[in-house]
Amino acid sequence: LAVLLLWNFGLLIVDHIHFQYNGFLFGLMLLSVARLCQRRYLEGALLFAVLLHFKHIYLYVAPAYGIYLLRSYCFTASNADGSVKWRSFSFLRITLLGLIVCLVSALSLGPFIVLGQLPQVISRLFPFKRGLCHAYWAPNFWALYSAVDKALTVVGLKYNFLDPTKIPKASMTGGLVQEFQHTVLPSVTPLATLICTFISILPSVFCLWFKPQGPRSFLQCLVLCALSSFMFGWHVHEKAILLAILPLSLLSVQRAKDAGIYLILTTTGHFSLFPLLFTAPELPIKILLMLLFSVYSFSSLKSLETVS
Repeated sequence: LAVLLLWNFGLLIVDHIHFQYNGFLFGLMLLSVARLCQRRYLEGALLFAVLLHFKHIYLYVAPAYGIYLLRSYCFTASNADGSVKWRSFSFLRITLLGLIVCLVSALSLGPFIVLGQLPQVISRLFPFKRGLCHAYWAPNFWALYSAVDKALTVVGLKYNFLDPTKIPKASMTGGLVQEFQHTVLPSVTPLATLICTFISILPSVFCLWFKPQGPRSFLQCLVLCALSSFMFGWHVHEKAILLAILPLSLLSVQRAKDAGIYLILTTTGHFSLFPLLFTAPELPIKILLMLLFSVYSFSSLKSLETVS
């Protein structure tokens, strides 16, 4: 497990060759997960609140944290069939969680509020004018949607179904961060992506609430929330796939089924990061590193399955 986390191929190239530093952020996330698994709920909530103010992309997994804390900490008892016992709700506990969130938010955003700069901060955190897809498309649903629109546009122009003068000038494949309109298919709004994301996470959230199985179900919900946000979110970065891969590492060493899912996700997800390293000298490096990590992952998880 330590090797799968510390020597993760995606994290290695993103942090040490590309341009970002996600290692300590994922460390905070894993530490908060560990605290929740140990039933040290307030510590886990504090760590996640701090993490969220370090980088707001962790909003992707906030529903899993919120539901798990509400179900496991704020409700102190369950019925015999596992359903929630509504009378066991603790106002004191939810107040403590609220105080933690408010305190961290006040320390983080307080100076901006005092200076009247909060709207500017929000506009930078949620840049809806940057367009549906990132300059380098993340391999998600909207990439397929945009590709289909592009193909339909080419066919429409070839057979004179479309007027060339009415084709939007902004190109979704120009490598620039900008807004663009789809030509044939309906253009997608931020609200539409939010609705799609919300609908896609509902099954995992419902299972976490109605069929709680402790930390395992929390981790499963966390991974599914990350994947749903990656697949349907607005302006998703390709690096966001690590939000699902790293927590899934924790599950992969426990069950063969989770290990199989992990191997598929890491292979495809890490391969999708290849364009981040685009120069010729980097080509053998990324191929060698991914091969080493993939071979180790397959062999170690296979041997673990054999032992179990």
